[in-house]
Parts: sequence; structure tokens; C-alpha cells
Amino acid sequence: MSGAYVAKPDATPESEAPPGWGNWPWPGPFPPGFDWRDYEWPGLPGGGKPSDDDDDPDSAPRIVVYPVSGLTTRESDNGVFIGTNNSLFYVVLTSPPTHAPITVPVFSRDTGEGTAGNYGITLEFEEHPLFGNEGNRWDRPRAIDLRGVMDDIEDGDVGYTIQVGPSESTYAGGVGSGQVPPPGYNDIYGSDASVTNIETVWELVVTVQLTMSTSISVPLVWPTGFARAWGWFKVTGPKGWAKHETFEDNYYHPDDAYHTITETITGQPETFEVFSKTFALSTTGRNKATFHVEYRVTADEFNGQWPFGGNWYSKAKSTMVIYMELLRDGVVQSTDTETISAEVDSQAFGSLEIISGEAHFLTDEGF
Repeated sequence: MSGAYVAKPDATPESEAPPGWGNWPWPGPFPPGFDWRDYEWPGLPGGGKPSDDDDDPDSAPRIVVYPVSGLTTRESDNGVFIGTNNSLFYVVLTSPPTHAPITVPVFSRDTGEGTAGNYGITLEFEEHPLFGNEGNRWDRPRAIDLRGVMDDIEDGDVGYTIQVGPSESTYAGGVGSGQVPPPGYNDIYGSDASVTNIETVWELVVTVQLTMSTSISVPLVWPTGFARAWGWFKVTGPKGWAKHETFEDNYYHPDDAYHTITETITGQPETFEVFSKTFALSTTGRNKATFHVEYRVTADEFNGQWPFGGNWYSKAKSTMVIYMELLRDGVVQSTDTETISAEVDSQAFGSLEIISGEAHFLTDEGF
């Protein structure tokens, strides 16, 4: 049985951590001012305060686990303790193991999602530790570090539990209060701790700025001509691909002149969180997955006036600025940016310029 921490009005300054706390974070998951000497756990006999009185009917041996919920790990922990407060919980006894030391195993019920320590921890508690090993005292909270484990599937945030116990002792007394001989610590469990392993989210963010211009002059009545600028970018992610393309056409004909701008999206834009003419967001929860970005600008022109002279011209220009960044859990891992431009201007036989680029991004949780 366990309960939530109840703050005390006369709380000890957070600098007064429990002796032997070592390098564990303080105050851990507790609010500032937690007093380890005066904690209370609602639901335990006598309000849950520890007791060293074997004759106290409320000193039934229990293993207290706190907190038992709100704990998190991340796949990106990759089996390494990162040290955040939400990935620590604590274990303590409510009464001393008077007749013999006890051991308490702490382990994950799903090691594919997360572990307690390096695939399990065994705690030892003593009433009077030998050789000055005060860290094993029964009334000192013991920190349990949690570590997320990565996988190769997109399964979202997954819950798992940490089992505390059963305890083992060489003393085989009863487990109920008020018995003679005094109660023992054989085969006792603490509450399970509920943990959520947060899936690693890789995000490829692509921002695009495309500018185009076209113009044409045909002084005579009968010649034809055109100026065209266009640009496109294509993103291929683990879930699918999508391409955005923009055309600007400026066409002259004695019977049919027009100036149009056309935009198209092809592929599977529904596999993206966002896909538009200026922005794309593709995500995955898999490691060693590839994002591939391709982009191109083109300028093209022709003018039928050129054999006849005069003040004729055809111009087209297309410029793209593209910025790409790969993030893991909101933290930028790598970036790439490029500016490409294609431009043509009044060549006698027409002209065409194409400029292309590409970039690759690889997710890798195996760091």
C-alpha cells in the first residue's frame, strides 16, 4: 500500500537532504521543502509514518513506493538513465527489519519498453547496517532510476509497470501486526509504479520560399512567344511522398495570349502532418529511417520576333530558398539550407535553365 506525499507546514529546507542520498537529485519528484523525516502516506496505519517500535500495533511491515504514477521514460533514453525527476521513484520501509536484513527486487514487467536500473535492481535494507554502510538503513528512501528502451515500431506512448517485491528475509515471522514474534518482512510487495514510455518523435521540417517572374514583348502582330518559370519540391518520408509544383506561364499569340499561375500537389500528402506550397512536416517514430528532399527551379523562354528584329524580349526567373531541419523530440539534430536560381533572358533561339538540389536525413536512435 502506498500514498501520495502530503506537504508539511514546517518543511525542512531542501538543502537538508536525507543522509547518504549521494548524487541522486534532490528534492527528486517531491515539492521543494520535502522533509524526509516527517513524510506521510495516506492509507497506511497510523497515517503512514515509519516506526521503530516493535510493540506498536501500527508498525506492520510495509514497503512504501512513491510516487506510483506520473512517471515517464523516453525511447530515446536507449537504456541510459537521463536523470529527469519524472524518471525516479523511491522505496522505503515503514518499520525496521529487526531480526535480519531483507532484499527487495525491483524490476520492469515489460523490458521492451523500459527498465528499472540496468534491467533490474535489488535493494537491501537493514536495521543496523554493518561496517558503517548507512545507505542500507531501513528508513532511508532509496532512489530507483527508470530508463526507456527504444524499438523499431511506431507504437505511440506505451504504459508499463515496475514491480517492487516480493521481499526476502532469513527471518520467517508473521506478516500481520500484533503477532508474537514481531512481524517479519518475508514475501511482501510494494505497490506497482506506473510508467509511460514516451515514443521518440523524429520530425523533418521543410520551409520553402519560391519567387518567380516572367515577361514578354512581341512588337509585330503575327509572331508568337512565351516565358515560363516554375519550381517544385518533393519530400519522401517513411510514410509516403508528396510534391508541390508551381508554374508561371506568360504566352503570346495573335489570337490567344495569357498569363497564368498554376499550383499542383501530387503524391500522398495525407501521410504528412502538414504539406503545402511553403511548408512540409513529416514525422516518424522509427530509428534508422530516411527522409529524402528533392527540389528544382526552371526558367524557359522563346520569342518568334527575333528573326525580324525590333524591340523584343522574353524573360523568366525562378528562385527558391529551402530550409530543412531534422528534430528529435523537439531538439534540432541537423539542418540544411540552400538557395537556387534559374534565369533566362531573350536568346535568339530560346533558352532553358534548370537548377536542382537534394538532401538526405537519417534518423538514428542508436547513439
